[in-house]
Amino acid sequence: MRNSAWARGAFLALALVAAAHASTNDNTTKPTAVSAVPPERQGFTLYAAGVMRQVAPDAIVDVTGDLALTVSAKERSKQEVFLDRIYDFCQRVPDQCVKALTGFLQNVSITFTEKASPTELSQLRAVVRTQAYIDSMSAMFKAHGEDVVARRIAGELWEVCAIDEPTTVHYLNRGQAAKLGLTEAQAFQRCESNIGDQYNPDFSKAVRLDDAVYGFGGDYYQSSILLLHDAWGKKAEESGGTILVAVPEPTVILFATGDSPRTVTRLREMAGKGVHASERPLSSQVLKWTPAGWDVLSP
Repeated sequence: MRNSAWARGAFLALALVAAAHASTNDNTTKPTAVSAVPPERQGFTLYAAGVMRQVAPDAIVDVTGDLALTVSAKERSKQEVFLDRIYDFCQRVPDQCVKALTGFLQNVSITFTEKASPTELSQLRAVVRTQAYIDSMSAMFKAHGEDVVARRIAGELWEVCAIDEPTTVHYLNRGQAAKLGLTEAQAFQRCESNIGDQYNPDFSKAVRLDDAVYGFGGDYYQSSILLLHDAWGKKAEESGGTILVAVPEPTVILFATGDSPRTVTRLREMAGKGVHASERPLSSQVLKWTPAGWDVLSP
């Protein structure tokens, strides 16, 4: 799933974490309703259900709980829609809530109308998600008798195997991995290999955000380069052995080649601003590269 909207969002996020100021062009079609989005969870859910009915008029939309919807139609299975992350964004950035919520639900509508097709190995991608997201997704998978293919990276960040589709991503479960002839370990290897084939980082093209912090901005999979351990190892070797990284959102990854108190503080500040500004926040935690993997840098 790659498009210019993701790229625009990524470079905006880089600007935000560097200067905490940015502006965007509003190209998202808004719903006809103009009332303010209710701030409480139940009211927000009912409002979102109304927007969903506008962007997907042929679908049946039901509220199944606070911040939870189901979308269904003839000859299609029900799709569960969880509003936790978009609700969190609306609490943090209320003036952008209508635009963000409508865009999110428009993407759900597109996903819902796409025809399913057999998964191919070339579609597998490794992505970075938070512990909270994994907990929610695992509960959804277990309700259908499946387990998501996921493992902890460090701290609150997890690696998940995803299936790349033209306009969205789906998450790989163990049953799907088995149908592809893959063990869980082989699935992770293939997901990371596909990321490496397309996103192997060229550190000479990183954006310098200040005298110590650099960043990459790109599409939905930009933060996945965190999982290319050997590439970061080479960069650490070239930089005296120390690499610090933060992933505030899927489209952005920040890094620094030193661990002085000022560098650590600056990296945390930038990551925090990126998290606050993002519709799909990940983490402001700072990770340190080690030969065995990533470790969370203590405050």
